[in-house]
Amino acid sequence: MKTRRAIELACLTLLFLAIRVVLLYAREPFYDELFTLWMARQPAANVLPNLLHDSGPPLYYWLARFDSVVALRWLSLFFATIQFLLVARRSMIAGALITIFPPAVLFAVDARSYALCALFVTIGVLACERDGPWLAAIALTLAAYTHYYGVLFFPLLAFRGARATSPARLRLAFPLPFLLFIPGFLLASRQPAEAFGWVREPWWKVFTGFSTAGPYPEALFAPAPVALIIAAVLLFLAAVSGARATPPAPLPPGGRGRPRSTVFALAALVPIAGAIAFAVAGRPVYFPMRFESVLAAPLVLWAAAGLQGWGRRVRFAILAGLLAAGSISVFLGIIDHQRRPADPYREAALVLREMAGEGQPVYATGYLYLEAAVALDRVVGALPRAQAEHPGWRATEPIRDLPPDAFLWVVERQSNELAGVARRRKVLPLFLNERAAIVRVAAAGN
Repeated sequence: MKTRRAIELACLTLLFLAIRVVLLYAREPFYDELFTLWMARQPAANVLPNLLHDSGPPLYYWLARFDSVVALRWLSLFFATIQFLLVARRSMIAGALITIFPPAVLFAVDARSYALCALFVTIGVLACERDGPWLAAIALTLAAYTHYYGVLFFPLLAFRGARATSPARLRLAFPLPFLLFIPGFLLASRQPAEAFGWVREPWWKVFTGFSTAGPYPEALFAPAPVALIIAAVLLFLAAVSGARATPPAPLPPGGRGRPRSTVFALAALVPIAGAIAFAVAGRPVYFPMRFESVLAAPLVLWAAAGLQGWGRRVRFAILAGLLAAGSISVFLGIIDHQRRPADPYREAALVLREMAGEGQPVYATGYLYLEAAVALDRVVGALPRAQAEHPGWRATEPIRDLPPDAFLWVVERQSNELAGVARRRKVLPLFLNERAAIVRVAAAGN
């Protein structure tokens, strides 16, 4: 039996890796990943000062010190693989579901903090289930220092797991992550509100991506067909409702904990409730897809635990439907990434790299600043200057001061910045595409 399980786990692991490695190379670097690379190329001591102009906690940036998006994606895949093995060790059904869960697939090979945060959340949730409040408290604190999502899981420590536990241990462990994360709360309070202002999704959208197919934003992943989304949601609801189909397994002698399906349901629903509360309070949480990638382990463990309540045939039918929906959704997403045209901003940055001489001053504006800084891998001036302080989002300050000497400038074609500078200096276009322009700006007085 152990040999058979080892073979099944090995085959599932190969499938898990194969899907993600294909996407790792099929997907062009995403803009947010360039910010990670920009941070990685700076000294680790600059992480906190940089984050005072952006958003997010520092732990991931201190660990992600690789000089390419591909290497950073492999680091995320390493974290995601550990998470997968923990989930599959607990439940092969859950391991199969997370293998084809689209948000988990995408962010397992994304050069951002989500895979590491999801790993710490998984450790914390499994520790909660096994009544290990101290391990859970440390893991969830690390999750919060990786991404603020981790804070949404702190309340889990108020609930007992599936085994007996001492109320005194819970009372002592519950405030621990809140205390340990006080520096994180202070950092968040000093970060600009504009760094979160781009989130405009209504709070109810948090419910749209919890199954194996969803209406994903096109910038991240191809949205699944509506019929597939409806089928996947209904199948997920059927799976988790299986906990009521048969009586739960008996608890250990003397145990006063909760059935495992309830533990995992709380691990999924408590953070969702927290995300809704933050959105209503005007501090929206990043979703869809990003949030669900961190929530993936509780969701698939909840579904796997619920499926145990159904008879063999019904369980097989529901599981097969969920796996089919996820497989179709992931396939469509990977194909879509393979077929996407080249990004015009990145094209302009690469042309600029070939065009700019070694000592020639180069400037960039808006989203093109980060593209140019990554492509050239040298100092690039920012217009306005504030763009260099927070390259992860677009500075809105007007350009007041221009360099006195001539310089190359990469900028959006239809931007107010280009029109304003053209009224003050001679501007010679050198390269144009549908979104970006590379121009030579004459020296003052010419």
